[in-house]
Amino acid sequence: GLRGGIASPSEQYASCRVLEATSVVLGADEDEYCEVVYKLLLVVVKATGRAAQVRGAALRALSMAYFICCGDSGGGGGEGG
Repeated sequence: GLRGGIASPSEQYASCRVLEATSVVLGADEDEYCEVVYKLLLVVVKATGRAAQVRGAALRALSMAYFICCGDSGGGGGEGG
């Protein structure tokens, strides 16, 4: 998983890559998925103590989730959407 103290950076990176693939597999109109990954990945993206590769992978996974899975309504739990 993405839990910082438990998983190694390589495991966190791999988890983010899996979330990227999940967005592709799920496809469009999966607003609930967007809301769930937003809450999870935003913490990872904002955590300055994380490896840069992990933060980048989390941002990429979050971007893909919103681009592919969220409906036209502007997305789920986002602060600006």
